[in-house]
Amino acid sequence: MKVIGVWPNTSRLLVKYLTDRTGLDVFSRRPADGWGPHVPCIFVDRLPGPPSDGFSKTYSFDIEAMAGTVADLGSLVQDLEVFMFTLPSESDTTAYVDDVQCTAEFAEFPLGDVAIERAVATFDITVRPQPAPTK
Repeated sequence: MKVIGVWPNTSRLLVKYLTDRTGLDVFSRRPADGWGPHVPCIFVDRLPGPPSDGFSKTYSFDIEAMAGTVADLGSLVQDLEVFMFTLPSESDTTAYVDDVQCTAEFAEFPLGDVAIERAVATFDITVRPQPAPTK
């Protein structure tokens, strides 16, 4: 089957989606001024993922939640778990996202800055192409 289309920029889609849902700063690149001024915040880090079947593509992401206290981190992690698993059913992503799987659950992971609490999880996001724009 020949597919004429484009896959979504999954990093951009995830940053926008999590920003809209949490109201927090969500980054796909580390900020030049460090994490401190932005906490609480989220870092979306794309990882090497599994091969494509030629139609669907699965992208792997580490999602890093950062907060000033353990209690705030726990609340943020709970929200992120819900948001990640509802991603395929959200009205602004249904055209792209078919599935989300958690391949490594959130766990606390120390950061060099002891004033920042951090937890990291890994998610696989499966997307499909959309028709290429006509020129």
